[in-house]
Formats: sequence, C-alpha cells, structure tokens
Amino acid sequence: MAVAGALSIGAASVVATSAAAFAKDPAYGNIDQNATGSIIIHKHLKNDSGIVGNVDGTADAGGDGVDGVTFKAFKITDLDLSKPADWDTLSGLAGNIPDSACANPAAPTLGPGAPAVSTVAAAEGTTSGGGVTTLGQLPVAAYLVCETAAPANIVEKAKPFVVTIPFPNTTNGGDGKWLYDVHAYPKNQKIEVSKTISDQTVNGVGLGSRVTFPVSTTLPSLDPNTTYSYFYLRDTLDSRLGDGKVDSVTLGATVLTENTDYKVRKEEVPEGKKKKTLIIVSFTRAGLAKLKDNPGEKLVAVFSGRVDSVGDGTIKNKADLVQDTTYGAVPPSEPGDKPPFEPENPPTTPEVATYWGNVQLFKYDADTENATKVGLAGAKFNVYNAVEPYAADCSTATKTGSPIAVGSDGNPPQTVFVSDAAGLVKIDGLYVGDSEGSAGAGSKDATKRCYVVEEIEAPAGFVLPQTTTTPIEVVKGEQASTSYNAQIKNKKQSVPQLPLTGASGQLLMTIGGASLALIAAGSTLVIRSRKRGEA
Repeated sequence: MAVAGALSIGAASVVATSAAAFAKDPAYGNIDQNATGSIIIHKHLKNDSGIVGNVDGTADAGGDGVDGVTFKAFKITDLDLSKPADWDTLSGLAGNIPDSACANPAAPTLGPGAPAVSTVAAAEGTTSGGGVTTLGQLPVAAYLVCETAAPANIVEKAKPFVVTIPFPNTTNGGDGKWLYDVHAYPKNQKIEVSKTISDQTVNGVGLGSRVTFPVSTTLPSLDPNTTYSYFYLRDTLDSRLGDGKVDSVTLGATVLTENTDYKVRKEEVPEGKKKKTLIIVSFTRAGLAKLKDNPGEKLVAVFSGRVDSVGDGTIKNKADLVQDTTYGAVPPSEPGDKPPFEPENPPTTPEVATYWGNVQLFKYDADTENATKVGLAGAKFNVYNAVEPYAADCSTATKTGSPIAVGSDGNPPQTVFVSDAAGLVKIDGLYVGDSEGSAGAGSKDATKRCYVVEEIEAPAGFVLPQTTTTPIEVVKGEQASTSYNAQIKNKKQSVPQLPLTGASGQLLMTIGGASLALIAAGSTLVIRSRKRGEA
C-alpha cells in the first residue's frame, strides 16, 4: 500500500505518493539528481473536516473540487538540493513563506534575505475534471507554487507554498521514502450572490410604483492575514425602471452608512435606443474591514427603480458581485467606485422578473347596444385590488382597500381615470406577478391578476349603472387597441316630459273646438236676447 507524508513548508497540505504510474518509484537512499517529478494539485473548497487527502493522492480532500484555477511552479534558484547546506536553508523556510510571495506572479519572492526565485515558471497548469492539475517534468529542485488565476467566485486565493522534488515522506506515518510525485491540497473559498423582489403589494401595484430588489451574499471567513482589496455589488436596472437608487445596505442587523462604509455610483448602459441604469455599491476601506470582521453574516443591498412603462409586460434584471482579496491586515488602498477591470463570469444572480399589464375599458351609450356602440366621454373610474387577486375566475371579484394610484409616461400617479371622446378608459400599468412570488400565493410567475373598477361619475346626461363595480382580469403584457377588459354601458337620465302631439292631442283640440263653438253660440243667443229686450 502506498504511504504518504505531509510537507509542512507553506500553507498548503502536501502529500506525496508512490503510484507506479508516476515518473519514478519512491526509493530509499540518495537522491537521484537526474530524475524528474511532478506536483499534482488537488484544488478544493475550504471545509471544517480537516481531511488532507489519502495516501494514494486520489481520494477526496474534504471539499468540492474547483476547476479553472491556475497554478505556476517557480524554481528557487539559490538552492541546490545536492548540497546538505541548502537543505538546511530550505528547512529554515518552514513556516516563513510570506503570504505576499506570489503577489506579483511576474516577480515572485520569498522576501529579503531569502533564496532567490526564478521569474519564469518551470511548469503551469489549470485545474479541471474536479479540481486537479499536474505540474510535470520538474527536475530535482525546490519550487515556490503560486495560484495565479481563479474563477471570479473564488474569494481567497491559496497561500504560496514550497514543494521539493523529491519529497521526504517522513511525517504522518510516512514510510521514509523519497517521493518524486507530490500531491498538494491547497484550499479556496467560494462566494455566491442572490437576488429577490420585495412584496410588490407593499410598494404599490400601479405604474409609477417602485420595485425593490434585495441583493445579498453571505460573507466567508477570511484568513487572519487576508483582507478584501475591493468589493462591489452591482445591479443593472431595465430601461423601463427610472430613478434607480440604493435604498439601504445592511450587514446582519447593522445598517451601513453611505459615504462612510460604501459609496453609490450610477452609469447609463446602452440598450438599443434606450438605456439601462447600472448601479454600483462600492465598499470603502472602512466598509471592507467590516466585511472581513463579520464572517457568516448576510450582506444585503436593496436596489430599487420606478416602473415607468410596461412594454411587453416582463421587466427583467439581474445583479452580480465583484471582489478580490489580498494578504495584509488592512486593504492596501482606498478602492475606486468601480472595479479596476471587468472579470470573466463574476458571481451573478439568476434573472428575476416582474410582470405588468394594461387596462382598457369601453364606456358606451346603452341605447346603442344593439347597433354600432357609441362611446361616451367623461365617465370617471377608480380601480381597486381584489379580495382574491389570484382567483381562478375574476368574474366574481370584489374590491378591497383604497383606490390604486397609477402614473403614466412620467406623469404623477392618479386615482381617477376618465373616458375619452371615443369612450375609452386607459389605465396603463397594473402589477400582475413576478418570478419570485413576492405577493404571496398565486403571484409567482402569474400571467393574470384580478382587479375591480368602480364608476364614480357618469357622463353628463347619463346615470350610473345599478351596480357601479365591475370585476376585470389584467393579463401580463400590452393591451391590444381593439380589445377591452370590460365594456360598460350607461342609460340616459329621466327628465320632465314635454307636451305631446298625436291622437290624444287631437281629442283635446276637438274638445276645445266644441267648447269654443258652444261659447260662440251662447254669445249669439245673448246678443239676440238683448236685441229683443231693446225692442
């Protein structure tokens, strides 16, 4: 059975094995100065297991493997492993490898007074297939191994470590052989970022309301001599979201202070003929120190934007995180308000979306119901939430709460909506749902939502319907110009009746005419009687 020992020089746990497939079998006795060997690196995430890998170099080392991490091995040129004195010098490096040895991969150094290191890598490799790479064809020598590149979601690079070819397998129960193929297990930490949507019914369900997006990450535990050199949370708001801003930044239960712990920067990003808004939360040196001092706490930045238009009804966006660490007690300098460069594939949230729809009502004259309907101008409406907004059938919806305020095209929100000359009532922008289900049961990925409109004033000359409320169903997306959420009719007002012509009028005239004839006849008799009397 192969037996392994752990090299104690540097930060990484190093295990050498005697697998027959390697360049040379382990052996006792003198070093073969003409041999070549390799460093097999197993890259894993940090964990609390304490496992450093099995003796054969292939077993799990106590954490998930990390692909895409690049390592370089630099020969320590001042050491000749054929000289006993240089082995003594090498032994003196144990525990004294500076964390900053690989800070400049183009000029690695073990520090003042230490043996010199070549600036040209003797071997280079990038982990793959579960976090493994081999730095091969290495002559007998001592090597400084540096992690020079890692995925953007890796928080803390592995510390520099020194490996010798061959490796004396004399610790942790090793068999004492010289091993020419050495397994090392440097560790990393990963960071992730998530994004949600706050309850939209709290912020408002009409166009002009704000949508808030909490973006969060759980802070890892950094090595005592490691600190953040910069840390940015970024959110790119859809062009339909105006007045983008950061509502708050919290670290656990602590509210952080803008311009003391962090700064906010806004940039416009082209999106076709429109522009998105990129909002960056950048942490100051004081803020970075707080991030390091609070491992395991949740960091939350709440971004928000005002819904200015609906468009296709689906407003999407996502956030990301850009950070880097360095070795030292405090950040080396005050970070800028944007990353120094754009990393490849930074930790990014899944895309979230909020859904909206438009309403169009048609108000018409009830007396034209069976012909070409004639629209009525001047009818006034309020719109309300429904008691059960996500009922399967909106036809029986009843109103709840106060009238909803809705803005349009940058105009101030209003609660009263009036039919135009064509009888149309347009309510541009009502919340339907979102990808996160922020408004409770039924709101996740909803395609429709129930509302209730109420006519509060009829057009002049018309009366309110007997039932003034009308349930409507608002569907995600734009409202077609020829379709309506509801058609609502009004009857004309009743007024005092005018005198009428026709049969009854003729009868009255006939009766009136007969009366005039009798009166005329009576007058004639009176005149004759008078004449007789005179006679």
